[in-house]
Amino acid sequence: MRNLIDTLNKYRIGLNDVEPDILGRAYEYLLRKFAEGSVQSAGEFYTLGEVAVLMSHIVDPRSGESVYDPCASSGGLLIKCHLRFKEKYGEDPRTEPLRFYGQEILHNIYAVARMNAFIHDMEAEIKLGDTMRRLTLIFNGSLMKFDVVVSNPMWNQDFPQSVYENDEYNRFVYGYAPSNSADWGWVQYMFAILNGSRRMVVVLDTGSISRGSENAGSNRKRDIRRKFVENDFVEGVILLPENLFYKTSAPGIILIINKDKPQERRSQVIMINASNLHEKGRPKNYLPDSAIEKIAQIYH
Repeated sequence: MRNLIDTLNKYRIGLNDVEPDILGRAYEYLLRKFAEGSVQSAGEFYTLGEVAVLMSHIVDPRSGESVYDPCASSGGLLIKCHLRFKEKYGEDPRTEPLRFYGQEILHNIYAVARMNAFIHDMEAEIKLGDTMRRLTLIFNGSLMKFDVVVSNPMWNQDFPQSVYENDEYNRFVYGYAPSNSADWGWVQYMFAILNGSRRMVVVLDTGSISRGSENAGSNRKRDIRRKFVENDFVEGVILLPENLFYKTSAPGIILIINKDKPQERRSQVIMINASNLHEKGRPKNYLPDSAIEKIAQIYH
């Protein structure tokens, strides 16, 4: 310890010697370390930093847009969109800032999200509450609309059918998700709050885009998926590597929805297999910067 103190005393370390976002990066580092040590609950509050960075590169937020996460958790996805915007536009005074919104159900994680936004020096309206059952972001009695939606909802979440059947905001127009898997309930809700020609990116369980495909009869997940594809709302699907996420070793997918796809992508779905673009890590694999850049470049 004495040697360490003597070494540090040789240097003057001040605010000019560190990156501007050092507090924010330190906070994110601590969140990740906490997630690594809390595997049983990590999936409820933490989206991997590199996956969040990739999602921010895909949605590529533009001047003046509103960004929303209905499952805000620790706020990581909103913050990565904020950092991507700053990276692209800097401090240009002619650029209209982004507006950030979110909702989180767990009191302690809600507090973490608020602190995360504060440390990153960003204005974010994050509300406390159950997004599926008790919406807080309502404008004149209707759903607030947003330009960009990014989210990583809990996979295969349980909700009773009454949540869908008694919804007063008409969020589930393409069908009711099964009680034991709310993935396409979340997708429909996020789709319902998108502004006219805007986009959303969501992380889901791989099975959410395949289960029920072999059924000859009716299957709720498949039937909702089919309507999204037939209406040409699905712009892309990215298959992620295995063993990235806490609480599961299963690969996830990134689903990209666009209400107004570019002309050259109409009636098409871009499918990117990124399952091998990872590095081995402990305790989990991770996406290196080179993989994030490659996937984003392929998509764009």
